Amino acid sequence: MQACILEELSAIKWPKNEDDEEEQPLLDPDAIREGTKDWDALANFVFTGAGIEIAFGSYQVGPYVVGAHVATVPYRRIAAFLKPVYRQALRADFVDFEVPHFGEDALTSASGHEAANDQAITPAA
Repeated sequence: MQACILEELSAIKWPKNEDDEEEQPLLDPDAIREGTKDWDALANFVFTGAGIEIAFGSYQVGPYVVGAHVATVPYRRIAAFLKPVYRQALRADFVDFEVPHFGEDALTSASGHEAANDQAITPAA
């Protein structure tokens, strides 16, 4: 979940003006990680047709001046972690889901330990 949120929120850029050579990220990745470090930080969510939409308040993933943000975690990115009954309830059982890959850029858990490298998760039957 954290990796999906980090990816989506990091893609938000400041509006480019004539002095900028390239677009700059709106949110700092460290602020995003800090604001999503535990399950309590992901408590404001809804299930949509596209995925789980998580709302973050001002200050949670960035400074107040950039406002509140919403990130959508697509079902295909998390379906491998869901029990079949939940995939069916969310109508995500038809999704060609991705088997997660925890590489060098994986987020660290709240305890500070890095995720296992090259860990493959087999979806439940």
